[in-house]
Amino acid sequence: MTASRRCSRCGYAVPHQYRSSDVIVVCFDCRRRRFRRVTLWSTAATVAVFILAILAWRFMSLSQIPDIGSPFAHTEVVASIRTVGESDNAFVIYDAIPITPEPKDYLDATNDWVAVPESWKIWLGENTEALAMMEAGSAKPSATYCLPDEHDFSNMLAVGHHRALSRLSLLNASRCQSKNEMYQSWHWLRIAYRHSRHCGMIGTHLDRSLGAFFHSSITRQILTWASNPRVDEALLRQALDEVRSDFAMTPSPLVSLLNEYYFEVNVFDQFPHDALPDQPEPNYLRDWLQCEPAWLENGTCPSERA
Repeated sequence: MTASRRCSRCGYAVPHQYRSSDVIVVCFDCRRRRFRRVTLWSTAATVAVFILAILAWRFMSLSQIPDIGSPFAHTEVVASIRTVGESDNAFVIYDAIPITPEPKDYLDATNDWVAVPESWKIWLGENTEALAMMEAGSAKPSATYCLPDEHDFSNMLAVGHHRALSRLSLLNASRCQSKNEMYQSWHWLRIAYRHSRHCGMIGTHLDRSLGAFFHSSITRQILTWASNPRVDEALLRQALDEVRSDFAMTPSPLVSLLNEYYFEVNVFDQFPHDALPDQPEPNYLRDWLQCEPAWLENGTCPSERA
């Protein structure tokens, strides 16, 4: 029979077709709310199981990786860089070179002295002391402006300063070539060439790219110089031998990778303390980058164990 009964959950009257054995009556709204709750909890449980499965897989994968610590802490590369004395370091001289600001006039190329704007010729004449120091610096066998483990944003290579030094040497080489002083012109081309090798010798991939940029400009001017009929065979052979010898100064990509590694670690190490000086909390991101497997295996962050 048809009768009105009360919902066992909300108490509202519910028309319900029931048998005499029916005891519990639930209205449509209560059934819908219950369905939503069951669906929500089921979805949350599924997501939680999925996340736990991913974390478990990640933990199992990382637990198989040995703790190697810093990959460059005890290599011969770091040791060789630390032993570079000031007497052999070209950057000691490069950084001390006084040079006037570059002219505002556009400089299309440095290999044609006739086409060089007058302001750049005057600028070259104003920096005779810089030329002498550039010559002395380029003769150094090595160049490092910062130890790898001390490298960060505060001591990056001064791009504008070294661009001016490279242009200064190339302009002087072009001036010598215009006077038919081919040996002297090659001398200054080689100075600029060695300077490009010094810029990319000890540094990050940006420093290496800067050295490659200087190298590209210099080699174009070297080819222009070599095509001059006044360059004899003996001078060409000398230049070829010296270029091969100087190019050997180019370091392995491992050196750039080493500096890039320390640079990133130092940046992550300093950023939180500079940004939040009143909250000297451990830098978990830095520790995670340094030795994540050891952190996970031991259950604590390395900075907490220290």
